[in-house]
Amino acid sequence: MKEKTIFKKTEFKISITILILLVLVLVCVFIYDSIKGKKKNNEIEKVISEFHQNMENENNTEIEGKTIIGTIKINKTLVEYPIITYENLNSLNIAICKYIGPEINTIGNLCLLGHNMRSGMFFSNLYKLENGDTVELINTNGNTVEYIVYDKFYITPIEGEVLDQTNKNYKELTLITCNDISTKRLVIKLKENI
Repeated sequence: MKEKTIFKKTEFKISITILILLVLVLVCVFIYDSIKGKKKNNEIEKVISEFHQNMENENNTEIEGKTIIGTIKINKTLVEYPIITYENLNSLNIAICKYIGPEINTIGNLCLLGHNMRSGMFFSNLYKLENGDTVELINTNGNTVEYIVYDKFYITPIEGEVLDQTNKNYKELTLITCNDISTKRLVIKLKENI
């Protein structure tokens, strides 16, 4: 009986130790993500400022070797991010990416992809957008167009209808990100706010 009690106490101590270590690891991951996110946000703020200055001088602005083709400003969440052309999955770790569609602020369905980051960056707060909210796109010429949300829904990763480029005679914007567990994609559809 005494051996069972000692064994249970030892088992309890080991369980508590493992639990404490697990909590410490999770706290460290959270702190690391926060620091990494703040560093990336500072870099992005600097690049956005440089982009706006370079529009006047007609110079290109780059982020991590990728040319910025515009910026997206999400009014509801008070964020502004650079837009680059999608090349591969790593592009999504750098900025918001133009995946398919026309040039920024021209007629057609412009599809932008953005990561849903644990640090809160990029399209992490896209789920907060609702019908009637607005997003602004600025192209390299300084042309700003405001878009208004008219639809919000989820799709599976293999559903590609939202990328459709046919029969568009107006400026449309499609924002796409994964949900928190990456099993679905959140899609926000917007059109020019005229």
